[in-house]
Amino acid sequence: MVYPAMLDIANRPCLVVGGGKVAERKIRSLLDAHASVTVVSPQITDVIRSWRDKGQLSLFLRNYQQGDADGAVLVFAATDHADINRQVAEDCRGTWVNVADSPELSTFTVPSSFQKGLLRVAVSTSGASPAYAAALCRQLEEQVGEDIERYLDMLETYRNLVKQTITDAHRRSTLLRDIVKLEPQQLLLDGLQPYLEALKEEAE
Repeated sequence: MVYPAMLDIANRPCLVVGGGKVAERKIRSLLDAHASVTVVSPQITDVIRSWRDKGQLSLFLRNYQQGDADGAVLVFAATDHADINRQVAEDCRGTWVNVADSPELSTFTVPSSFQKGLLRVAVSTSGASPAYAAALCRQLEEQVGEDIERYLDMLETYRNLVKQTITDAHRRSTLLRDIVKLEPQQLLLDGLQPYLEALKEEAE
């Protein structure tokens, strides 16, 4: 089994086979990632129908047919029928496919995740217990303070200036390591300006 890193699927074609609550969750995650979503299912939830009515996805109200996955970069088989899900997986050789509740048929899994500003955290149990992954992810999210968004914005600003002003690669690495050795609260309290000024002086 292969577990890919976080992927940029914005505007990339993705297919969801199924129209129930599980499929709805998969579709929501794809829409959040700005993917181009196609759904194939003879029955759908009201939420999926509302997405279709808003033009947020393409919908085929029928059973899955061989060839539906052609051209898709990601496929989710999320029906209530194991034989259909297995057929989708078999048709997707060479294409990333996730089969609901069947990690042995999947070539990728979807971790539980959360995002706060620039921070993205994903938790996976490699299919052993998605429920535990979700519970652990919620615990981690509760532990991450709201200041993380401002903190990471500051680190990004500092990193960009280091790249622009310091030509020596070893020195750049040292500066970027040193800034994260500071306690986050110290950097938030001091503000970024003293560090930016020190950086400009060094570059001169």
